[in-house]
Amino acid sequence: MLSLCLIARDEADLLGACLDSVRDHVDEMVVVDTGSTDTTAEVARAHGARVVQHTWADDFAAARNAALDACQGDWILVLDADERLIDGDVLARAISADDLDLGLIALHNADRLDACAAEVLSGSARRGEPVLLPRLFRRDPTLRWEGIVHETPRAWLERGPRTRTLGCALIHLGNVPAIRDARQKGERNRSLLERRCADDPTDAVAWGYLARERMDAGDAQGTTQAIETGWSALTAAIRAGARPAYVSLATLRTHDALTRGDAARAEETLAWCDERGCTHPNLALLGGLLAEQKGALEEAGRRYGAAAGWTGTSAAELIPGATTHVAWTRLGTIRLLQGHHEAAASCFIRALEFDGEDAEAHLGLAEADLGNGLAASALGRVERLLAEPIADAWILAARACSQLGRLEEVSLLTRQATAHAKEGVLAPHRREQLVQLMQERAIYSGRALPGRGPVGRLIDLLQHRPTEEGPEDATGLEHIALNLVRLGRAAELAPLFERRAEELLPGIEARVRAHLDAHGITLSDDGEPDFVFIGGAGRSGTTLFRTMLSAHPDIWCGPELKLVSAICELRDSWWERMGRDLEAAGVDETVLDAAVRGFVTSLLQAVAPEGQRIAEKTPHDLLHMETLGRLYPEARFIHVVRDGRAVSRSLTRQAWSDPSTGKPVWYCANLTGASRYWAQVVASIRQQSSAVSGRYLEIRYEDLVSEPAATMRRVLAFLGERWSDAVLDHTSAGVQQSRLESSTAAVLRPVGTSAVDGWRASWGPTEDRQLDADAQTMLRVLGYSSTTSSAGASTTSSTMSSASTSDTTGSSSTAAGSSSTVGSSVTSSGASSSAAS
Repeated sequence: MLSLCLIARDEADLLGACLDSVRDHVDEMVVVDTGSTDTTAEVARAHGARVVQHTWADDFAAARNAALDACQGDWILVLDADERLIDGDVLARAISADDLDLGLIALHNADRLDACAAEVLSGSARRGEPVLLPRLFRRDPTLRWEGIVHETPRAWLERGPRTRTLGCALIHLGNVPAIRDARQKGERNRSLLERRCADDPTDAVAWGYLARERMDAGDAQGTTQAIETGWSALTAAIRAGARPAYVSLATLRTHDALTRGDAARAEETLAWCDERGCTHPNLALLGGLLAEQKGALEEAGRRYGAAAGWTGTSAAELIPGATTHVAWTRLGTIRLLQGHHEAAASCFIRALEFDGEDAEAHLGLAEADLGNGLAASALGRVERLLAEPIADAWILAARACSQLGRLEEVSLLTRQATAHAKEGVLAPHRREQLVQLMQERAIYSGRALPGRGPVGRLIDLLQHRPTEEGPEDATGLEHIALNLVRLGRAAELAPLFERRAEELLPGIEARVRAHLDAHGITLSDDGEPDFVFIGGAGRSGTTLFRTMLSAHPDIWCGPELKLVSAICELRDSWWERMGRDLEAAGVDETVLDAAVRGFVTSLLQAVAPEGQRIAEKTPHDLLHMETLGRLYPEARFIHVVRDGRAVSRSLTRQAWSDPSTGKPVWYCANLTGASRYWAQVVASIRQQSSAVSGRYLEIRYEDLVSEPAATMRRVLAFLGERWSDAVLDHTSAGVQQSRLESSTAAVLRPVGTSAVDGWRASWGPTEDRQLDADAQTMLRVLGYSSTTSSAGASTTSSTMSSASTSDTTGSSSTAAGSSSTVGSSVTSSGASSSAAS
């Protein structure tokens, strides 16, 4: 015999439908009325139930036991008035099989009162996931309910009854918000649970229920206190040999820890559950969230996959969406972060099958489309979400428009995204996408600043900026190159095809070329030599610098040839003296330049090993930078600058003579001449830098020896070359040296700072008075300290910002002296001996 056991109070509106759903499947229906003031008792009798009156004493277990005592059946079915039994024929078959003592029935919480059974059972009108509850009991004398609220037959359950999940279902209307709020169930349950926990502080289950009620009431501190008290009771009970259910409390503890940012407590809880082999989807989902926060994407994907792949029904209440749209959306997000865009799209499509209005799933699918090159599709998916203040939608719309080349819209959408992002984003990784968008927009506007991430590395490349950051994924940057081509700025893409590009953005060249080819655009190498010319005033440290640079495995910079500056000087002299005759003979400047170019190219290529980039260092090469820049539009120029007083002191100690007169070279005769020479050379080179804009780099000798790594990083970034530690250990690189250069002996030693201030020991007021006026001006322009003591020496780049940019012209503030004047006065005398450094 099967008896329905039901307690009710003021349930006249719902009770009748409940009894109708079960009447044909039980032998008797017993309704215990706990003090109704409406027609609950009359409705129960009208539907065939026997009514038992019970005085309510704030004790659900007592009322449930009163109903049990009034029942006559060998089997007890427990329902509440706000529940409906579906497929009740299962009950009779289960009882007749005689292979169970306890039947579990899946309870589905309806999200509205007028939802039909099919909608609720399918999930379209359900709140959360179904949960298995013990509702069919084989009766015996030990079957008694315990607990004044959330009552269970705990002692009976601890005997280990044979348990099976039944194929029927319950639809629960009591969690429809309107009903729950109207009946103040939360406040009632919280009050009873406070009393239950006070009566039995070791009742871990009660503490879990209380924590949930406090959480729903917004009592964060009280929630944590209840959880931790319950967790202590739970672990103590397990140590004592009991086997209490722990999933619900573990779920609450992990969730609370994650909410409070306590990753250690969350990890401890999950590890405890893992040790017990628990695979509940709640814990899998929360474990995925923890792993995602830690950046452990593989683990996060595994845990989210376990939650999404769950096929059973849980005896503990599931986190809403734990096995459906939430799990699939989180898994899709992990696949996005891993760069698996097709897999991500599949996950988001699955999530939308469970909840077609899940905004995060729609956004994720749009982002997957972007990764798969489907920008138009992505834009279509997010357009309807732009009506809402969702920053993510604006971010993705801006990205889509960028891929589509709609750059004006990119600017507008990015501004909107920035405004909405102040209120937060749904997916944290999209905040970084917004930063990348802002950097990308700056590239198009020509105002790009140093940044981070893939676009930041791209900016570093495009602007030849040094960086110590590691490589970034080049995926998704191809459209920026295409947009620059669309803007008529294809020439700016050259750095993407230099060796350094593969160091910072591996695969960028192949990706860009393939993307441009797909749009009918082919970029080809113009074949121009990419020579590097190094110079400065003699004794400025150019030999040390060229030796360090030549230690690089991809660069050759041998001993100075001197002929490059000499042929450029001759070229200018020829044209000045014989220009009319040459033109009359059909030789214009273009022809003359081609001849000079041919000579220099043949000279450099003849002495350099094949396959290495060629650099040429002769100090006075850069006095002809304008000419060389015209002859070689891809050449780079590096100007080594040193404190003019150190240069002047060193020059006066050189035994250089003019071969034509036998007398000392004029700028080695005294400090005044030496300092005038230094100022004129530096001024001439800086004045010419405007003719090679973007191809000129100025470095200081003082920085080279005090901060060699940082300085050489600037140099190699400027040249578009990958970093090599070899440039910091030139003495071990076997660099070719010349026995004729005056600095050879010094550069055979490791880099040191001893020479930086050595000149100061013999420098004083008398020497200051001997400085040329132009030299004094140039020292101030370059930011060198006027203090002659070593304590006041200016040896860091922070005091010389005017000389540390990669495109310094100095045309408005440098000392007097044109390139032609300096060139004739310096190189016309003693060319074979005066260009040493």
